[in-house]
Amino acid sequence: MRVRIAPVAIIAGLLLVVAAVTGLVGVHAKVDEETLALLTVHKRFPLDIIGAVVNAGGLIGLAVVLNFLWGATKARRPELSGAFRILAILGGGLAAVSAVAYEIVISVVSNEFATSGQQTYSQAHHLTSSPVVLALPTIAFFGDLLLAVALVTISLNAMRVGLLPRVMGYLGIFVGVLFLFPIGSPVPVIQAGWLCALAYLFLGRWPNAYP
Repeated sequence: MRVRIAPVAIIAGLLLVVAAVTGLVGVHAKVDEETLALLTVHKRFPLDIIGAVVNAGGLIGLAVVLNFLWGATKARRPELSGAFRILAILGGGLAAVSAVAYEIVISVVSNEFATSGQQTYSQAHHLTSSPVVLALPTIAFFGDLLLAVALVTISLNAMRVGLLPRVMGYLGIFVGVLFLFPIGSPVPVIQAGWLCALAYLFLGRWPNAYP
């Protein structure tokens, strides 16, 4: 299975980077103001939706990799809870689906704002205060939280049983933290690098073949 999972890890890492780069290109609002933000979203259509779909593919790929790593770790550490496998799958799915849904909903809202009414602040505030618009980012954050917990726990346990070198184990923990507190470059270079390094390890290319 490790040979089949390796390409998934590489593709997941690349998709996360492509999604981030997609979010950087195109027009952006220079100030944080609701009316301008909605008009900018309208101008960026369908770029943000494409980016969300690509990012969703990366998150699902990450969940698949974590599921495999959990299974391999479980074989060496039977007491490892199956809850962390569920967290990885559920977190990746929630974060992926809710992010795509949000971009679709906010695109519809921005189109309504840009093509009707007087484009006032009160209109923008009313449109962006709907339960769906407010709930989807919260669901996405909850998915990221579950994915981060799974990343940290699975990486730590895989390192403890000898499946990951220490540098990969600690880096996996750091990647989990970055999901909740993205610091540094807006492009997830560290996350993508960790996934590609995992693929390198799965293929037996790591020094001394395997840890």
